[in-house]
Amino acid sequence: MIDNLIYLFKNFPKLIQHSFAHLKSLWKWLAAPIIASLLLLVIMILVFQFNKTPDLVQARWYIRLVSFISFGFLFTGIYVIYQRYYDSYYTGKMFNTPVLIDTVCITFSYVVALFIILLICIFSTPVNIVSSIFATLYYVIMLGILMVLIGKLLGQMTILKLQVRNIFIGLAIIVLLLLPIIYIPSSETSVFTHLLMLNPIFYVVQGLSQSVVFGALSLNNIPYHLYFFCILGIIGVILFALKRKVTYSKYNITTQSTVENDKEETQQNNQIVEQ
Repeated sequence: MIDNLIYLFKNFPKLIQHSFAHLKSLWKWLAAPIIASLLLLVIMILVFQFNKTPDLVQARWYIRLVSFISFGFLFTGIYVIYQRYYDSYYTGKMFNTPVLIDTVCITFSYVVALFIILLICIFSTPVNIVSSIFATLYYVIMLGILMVLIGKLLGQMTILKLQVRNIFIGLAIIVLLLLPIIYIPSSETSVFTHLLMLNPIFYVVQGLSQSVVFGALSLNNIPYHLYFFCILGIIGVILFALKRKVTYSKYNITTQSTVENDKEETQQNNQIVEQ
């Protein structure tokens, strides 16, 4: 354990550099949400100026836009993380490097890109809309933590040979319908709003949209923050519980491949003897 920590500490800069070098091959997955977000923002600004849209109507559409952008970055990042997790896991075992380094590097790239896009949205909002860069930064960090945990959870499920792709697509569609994109909850909290707030992704997406439009008011719901931290803790416990099962699954895969190789060698030797 101590030897692994010393190795990780000495080679940490090289490991980070190696992880970002791998990300260059995935640049399309990062460029796509950036380009799409900027295009949507430019189109929305031009439409508002052409139609002379009132600030109140603009605020509602900015909520939808920021929510959709946040959703796009979150699920694209999760997709890239769990797609790379299988290869990163077995490569990391060979060189005694944690797979978390690749996951964090991917998340960092998406979080920085998302924060820059949201800053552009903040400076593009009408004068009467009060935004908060600090609140936006807070929710971007929370989104990054959630991206790491969910991406790692789905990544471990890929090692367990589960149908992660179907789960991911179904989850993305359901979450998209439950976020403040198509339906924006009213300022008066209702039972339906409380049900929507049970979704941890709703926490970060709504928080980002409110921080851009309403500013620091998005940070006032302290019980909701505590609930989100509890959800993060529960996901962490699930990851810890799956870790041993993933290790056992890896052992089975290695054992099965060794047995198959032995059978092939035995068959080849028997054929040689017969000849």
